[in-house]
Amino acid sequence: MYLKKKLSSILAFIYKFTIFLNFLIIEPIINIDILGRVRYFILIIDIIIAIIIFIIRNNWTIDKKACIYFCSNVIPYSVILFFMLIKCMKDNINLNNQIIVYLYWIIPICVMQSAIYLLGYKVIDYTFYAIIFNYLFCVIFYLYMYRIDGIIHFFYFVEKKVTPLEVHELIFSIGLFFVYYAFFENKNEKNHKIKIFLSSICIFLGFKRILIFALLIVFIVYKIIKLFCKINRKIIYTLSLFLILFSFLYIDLVKNNFLNQISLKYSINFKSRLEAYNYFDNDYELSIFYSGKGLRYVIDKLKDAGNSLYGIGDLHNDILKLYIELGFPLWLYFFINFTILQTMRMKKYFSGEIEILYFILMLLTYILYLTDNVNRYLSFILVFSMIPYAHYLKLKERKKNDTG
Repeated sequence: MYLKKKLSSILAFIYKFTIFLNFLIIEPIINIDILGRVRYFILIIDIIIAIIIFIIRNNWTIDKKACIYFCSNVIPYSVILFFMLIKCMKDNINLNNQIIVYLYWIIPICVMQSAIYLLGYKVIDYTFYAIIFNYLFCVIFYLYMYRIDGIIHFFYFVEKKVTPLEVHELIFSIGLFFVYYAFFENKNEKNHKIKIFLSSICIFLGFKRILIFALLIVFIVYKIIKLFCKINRKIIYTLSLFLILFSFLYIDLVKNNFLNQISLKYSINFKSRLEAYNYFDNDYELSIFYSGKGLRYVIDKLKDAGNSLYGIGDLHNDILKLYIELGFPLWLYFFINFTILQTMRMKKYFSGEIEILYFILMLLTYILYLTDNVNRYLSFILVFSMIPYAHYLKLKERKKNDTG
């Protein structure tokens, strides 16, 4: 028993350290030019450890629920890769790019499943505290740079400058944790209020307005679902259908320069996003027969833009980006699965609470898709896929203890 607890502590430390290091190497406090894919190699350590321990245990039984959940996350991306590979044979698109982007999607899901296999539902808190500890370094570095002026003129710095506090991937991931802790975690859990407080502070310091707006929307939707619990499934699927229809309308508004007109009329600063959207105007068409440009097309073309788009590295609009790259049929499949099909699977194979949890996390993510590129964020995918299944295990354990 002692050795088992010792091993568990060592595994937890290794996992938390890889999460901490994963953020550390992309932050401005470490001024080293490191390829982004190094982060994936760091987290692959957790996958390798899980495989080794699985072999050592010599227990070849695979948990059915874990397998279902893993496949429900991986198969949709695999379907996209399959059709992209077919497209490679017909069109002049880069094969390596299709495989690389696929791995960017799949590796965090594999890390999630490996971490849960090794550490169980405790992996939620382990991930959260590792990220919080990392962000503490950002806060310290911010205070070191701006000192008391950084506190007094906080809103000026977050509006006008790129500060160490603005770690997009970290802040958006914290947003997922806030939703979980505030709406779904049992109020009697250890440090429950502290976790809500810490995530709130990080969200405030990161000051991503789209995240704050998204949290407000999901709070309202969550309350509506809880209030009308007898028809919550109808509400969920109606909203899911609305999201898909709205997404296509949103692309139409971008294509027809409606956002440009709104920006000019009301003096809204989209921070070079509209210039980036317009840069791709001739690359796609609004048609059910539009077949897409292939994965990674958007980032590669933005590299060619150089400083003409203020050095913007990604489109900051996952809905439009996925449409340009996947084409209408695969784009529609992706969002139907993301909103409706995956929500249905959560209910069918797990429970109504997991269904609602997934839907609320999905809704938050969908709103972020409108003006950002979280679909490629390693840690965001990891946390997003981790929370529903880890919470299911926590509920399962609680039920077992109550009946035992």
